[in-house]
Amino acid sequence: MSGRVLLLTHTQDELHTPPVLRHLNAMGQYPYRLNVDELASGDAAISFSAATAEPCRFTFHNKAFGVVSSDDVQSIWYRRPNTFNYHLKDKAQSSYAALELESFLEGLWLTISDRIWLNNPKAINHARRKTYQMEIARRVGFLVPATIITNVPDEARAFVRSCRNGAITKAIYNEIVETGSRQYTLSTTRVGEDQLGNLHLIRRLPAFFQEFIRKRFEVRLTVVGTSVFAMKIELDLPDNADHADWRPRPELYPKQQFSVFEPSGALKDKCLRMMNILDLSFGAFDFVCGRDSDALYFLELNPNGEWYGVEQETGLPISRAIAEFLATNLEERR
Repeated sequence: MSGRVLLLTHTQDELHTPPVLRHLNAMGQYPYRLNVDELASGDAAISFSAATAEPCRFTFHNKAFGVVSSDDVQSIWYRRPNTFNYHLKDKAQSSYAALELESFLEGLWLTISDRIWLNNPKAINHARRKTYQMEIARRVGFLVPATIITNVPDEARAFVRSCRNGAITKAIYNEIVETGSRQYTLSTTRVGEDQLGNLHLIRRLPAFFQEFIRKRFEVRLTVVGTSVFAMKIELDLPDNADHADWRPRPELYPKQQFSVFEPSGALKDKCLRMMNILDLSFGAFDFVCGRDSDALYFLELNPNGEWYGVEQETGLPISRAIAEFLATNLEERR
């Protein structure tokens, strides 16, 4: 069976993947869901072959979807294929096994890089770099908050002091920290006197500092192909403007108000230009509207971000758009 859609994810992804699967099935497509952690548990099989006289090829087999060959695949949704959940007693062995499997799979994806991707992992890897993002955002015309990344305490201190409304700090790349069996998220944080008093700690690892924008509201804008979906997020609190990040504070969730946001033509054009430069088919943009004007400031672009909450809160058909992108491109190639 040719022209199959390959969905790369893991067993715990039960919010984003199922609606896309339903839409693909309704369109008469034959999607194949590969949960990479089933490879780690032995519940799925994989084989790769190479020979001088024949192109390299690979096959997957699992109970739910049967067998699929790389020869059959025409489009791929790179959802979350990096969660393996090895549960070996020796943590060093678990880390080694996960690294080996990840390297093997990433090599497989390179052998089918000529197919339709949402998104190609190589493009995701480049687009995740915040320093690169900010330069591209500036080029396409977005407002970018003043930012410094440095390991020089005096420079960081002077920058923070120069920001009229203070500054925030956040991770440069990875927001997740694991210690033993526990996992922590490094949320965006206002820089206070405690942080300023510990700036000597950044000498061995550069830190990210950005001027804080006192906000009226936030915008999460999701792009699928050339389709644009945007949600406005408001926090119903007197001091809404002074909150840097509501995500780590569950008590604030009931105070959030969500609504469809209508982006201007200029905003859409800038987003699509940035997507084109980064070679992305999917992207989740974060903007903040300054309290003192209607201007939107670019915060970051997640090339593999969450969108199910946007669809749930607004009814915007993002899952259908993803399915249509994958399926329509198949039809065009047949």
